[in-house]
Amino acid sequence: MMRSLAEFIMRGRLQASILAMLSVLLPLLPQGTIGLVTLRKGAREGGLMVLAGMLPLFITLGFGGPDGAVFWGTLLGLLAVYFPAIVLRATQSWSFALQVAIVSSGVLSILALQMLPSLMPAFAEALQRLLMVTTATETAASLASATLSFTRVSGFVAAIMLLNGLTGLLLARWWQALLYNPGGFGEGATKDQRIGDLKYKRQLVYWFVPSGKFGQACKEVDHTS
Repeated sequence: MMRSLAEFIMRGRLQASILAMLSVLLPLLPQGTIGLVTLRKGAREGGLMVLAGMLPLFITLGFGGPDGAVFWGTLLGLLAVYFPAIVLRATQSWSFALQVAIVSSGVLSILALQMLPSLMPAFAEALQRLLMVTTATETAASLASATLSFTRVSGFVAAIMLLNGLTGLLLARWWQALLYNPGGFGEGATKDQRIGDLKYKRQLVYWFVPSGKFGQACKEVDHTS
């Protein structure tokens, strides 16, 4: 089934655009589509798929929706796979693509919240709900009334972008291997051994927990290594 889906995407621009337009309804499928098209056909075709993914939201803007968080969250999610896919196609380096994914997720989330302050309450509320679900009951009440800092909210947005982007990129690379290089996904993932280096794992931590003690400790260890 997954091979058939990948073949449908690569059949033409129209078919790929149809799947990219499902960005709100089917998470990861549009990201995988954008990643596959970008990896195979380049940045121009991939950029067209990003526009296709945003087309339904552009249309609904004329009818009073969607809200800002959905619109910009969707755009950020699509760009999170687009930029690393360009780098992976050009360099064939997973470690370089990972670094670009980390940096672009952090920068785009900060820019979005700085340029559009109205998004801050919506994303802060989403983060509060997540924290309340994943923390102990006795701390839930304090979290409900807490005011989250810009750093934590931007880190939350960046982490979601990174998760979506890397998952979509892995899906796209798997599809590419299925169609054009059977067994090549494992080779490509293991060729660049720097992916497993501790330094890159620490980068993931202190990019998204910059104000926490654990994030600061990772920074200090990284500077000494």
